[in-house]
This record gives sequence, C-alpha cells and structure tokens, in this order.
Amino acid sequence: MKSQLTLIFVFLFSYAVFAQTPVTQPSTSLAQKMAVQEGDEFFPYLYLSEESPMFADETQAKKEIDKFTRVIAKNGKNVIAAYNNRAVIYMETGRSDLALTDFDRALSLIHDDASSRILLSNQGYAFVKKGFFDQALVNFNKCLEIEPKDIYALTNRAMLYQQTNQIGLALIDLNKAADADPKQAMVFNNRGMIYLNMGNLALAGRDLEKAIEIDPKLATAYTNLGYIYNLQGDFQESVATLDKAISLNPRSGFAYTNRGLSYYRLNKPNQALSDFNKAIELDPKLSRAYNNRASIYVDKKEFAAAKRDIDRAIELDPKDPYSYNTRGNVYMSLEQWNLAIADYTKALEIHPKLIMCYQSRAIAYDELGDKAKAAADRRKFVEMGGTPE
Repeated sequence: MKSQLTLIFVFLFSYAVFAQTPVTQPSTSLAQKMAVQEGDEFFPYLYLSEESPMFADETQAKKEIDKFTRVIAKNGKNVIAAYNNRAVIYMETGRSDLALTDFDRALSLIHDDASSRILLSNQGYAFVKKGFFDQALVNFNKCLEIEPKDIYALTNRAMLYQQTNQIGLALIDLNKAADADPKQAMVFNNRGMIYLNMGNLALAGRDLEKAIEIDPKLATAYTNLGYIYNLQGDFQESVATLDKAISLNPRSGFAYTNRGLSYYRLNKPNQALSDFNKAIELDPKLSRAYNNRASIYVDKKEFAAAKRDIDRAIELDPKDPYSYNTRGNVYMSLEQWNLAIADYTKALEIHPKLIMCYQSRAIAYDELGDKAKAAADRRKFVEMGGTPE
C-alpha cells in the first residue's frame, strides 16, 4: 500500500516575563495520511497542526469523514488507509476517542511494518492528546524498533518528552531526526523552540531561520522567530516577521497575539488591542491573548474589562503563573491588596522564579502595613537578580 506522510508536529509557545506574554507555537507532531482511492477520486494527505486545523467547520469535516466511511464500508484494499485517514480528521476536530478506535481497527488489520509505523505513530499522537503519555511512549518506541531513523516517530517522541519536561531527551530525538532528514523544516522549528526553552536564543534563531530556508511558507516558523526578535528587543523586526506569518496563515491566533505584544512594546496600544481582539476572535481559548488584552485595559483604566479578561485567561489555563501576576496587577490598581497578594503568591507557587511578583507583593504588604513581609519580599527580589528601586 502506497502511503503519504503528513506532519503533525506540535508547535511550542513560550512567554515573556511581564504582564504581557507572547505565545510560541506548540511543537507540532507528525501525523501521516495514507493514499486512498474511491472510484476515480483521490484523497490528499492532511497537514495537521495545533495552529490551524484544516477543517474549520463541521460541515467540511463531515464531508471528508463520510468519504472515508464509504471506503471503509466497501472493506476493500484501501480500508486500512481509510481508517487511518478518518482517525486523522477526528484528531483534527478534537475527537481523540473516535480517532483511537479507528487506529485500533486499522492496526488489527495490518500486516506490514511500513503501514504499522504510520498507524503506531499517529495513534501515539492521539494518546498524547488524551494525556496517555505511557501508551504514547510505547507506540513511538515500537516505531523506532522497526526503523530507528523514523523521523516521524522521533519527532513525535520528542514532543512527548517536551510535554513531560524531559527537555534533554527531546533534544536528543530532534537531533537524530535532523540528521536522518535535514530537509524537514518542522524538525528545525521544533528544535529551535527546545533551544528557546533552554535559554539559548542564538541556537533557537538559527534553527528557525533554517526551517524558513527549507520551507519559506512555514508560517509557524515565522511566528516563533518573531517571538525570538521580541525577546531580543527588536520589536520592529518582530512585527515585520509576524506580518509574514499572518500573510501565510491569516487564521493564526498565535501570530496575532505575538504581533500585538510587539506593537505594545512599540507604544502602539491601539494596534496591540486590535491584534489581541483578532487573536481571540480566531481562537477564543487562547488564554495568553486574554491576559495581554487585560494589560491593555489596565493601562486604559478599564478595570472591569481587565478583570473579565484575566478571569477568563485563568479559567482557560489555571496553571499559567503570568495570568495570576496580571490579575494581581489588576487588584493592585483597584487597591484590593489582599487579593493581589493571594494572586502573586499563587504565581510564585507555580513559578518560583517569577521575581517581579516579589516586588509587587512587597508593595501590597506595604499598603497593608506589614513592613516585615514587605522587606522580606524585597530582599528575595534582589537576591534573585532584581534591581532595587
């Protein structure tokens, strides 16, 4: 059976330290689509990503699912590929349970290593989406037992390691994938974001530029490179790079969020607000866009709107320390000192090195007359590298 390979790399998103936070795209995992024929009609392989699902509406997804269902009903030579491809669409549209069922059915029919690798890798990705990391690792390891240089399994296993905070192992797998196929742009995108997580901006930028050299239309790499420029303080270049990302993928909430942040750093709050609004329109569950828009509303002294947005950000991602920091700032503006202290404390529980929380909490303690705690927080702030006022 002829097979075509589809990337489901997962893009990484990383964040700035202040109230406004950029997003990097999750590492994208590789999902592989197989060639299927129904009559004279061929089904193209799918390119999956966290950033821009191919099927934005249920009608289009249903149409494609129905095609593969007809192929499955015939129970002919394409049935395995049809199960795989229908599962890929289920993954794309957030129905991982149905995807896992289809992968199980396809694997029960498989007899060759090449097709088995595709199915195991894709099923492993579905396991990751469900949070079944142990099962996912078993699948990826089986793929690599069959073919140690399988870049799809290597890249997907790296994604798994990254999500479970095993950054060193993720880097090893991405190095192997880059050596096995130096023309896979997404491998360099993902490795670039691993380097970013390790704090090496130079290597991160190099890999992202390499990804763009390989694939000048890879919007994800432009989004992440724009974030690197933001971290380096080159906000004009960041905006220009994110303009390119948006031109390639105008449905990327991540790109709009990052460009909005760069506009904010350039003292262009209206453009920033417009980009954050657009990001939320495109992806109503993008917590960092709400966090960043809340910061704009604080600057505008629209505290009710700021509170509404930051509450939504925390609802979407209750483990994001930056959102608690931002809500603490909102409470500070409202002179609600105890609530501010509670949020700064929560942020520090999640991220003990978020040093601006010590400085802000010290001010809140001062307002409450607790000079001892205020002094302790200021000492901690300086010990961790902060510059005293």
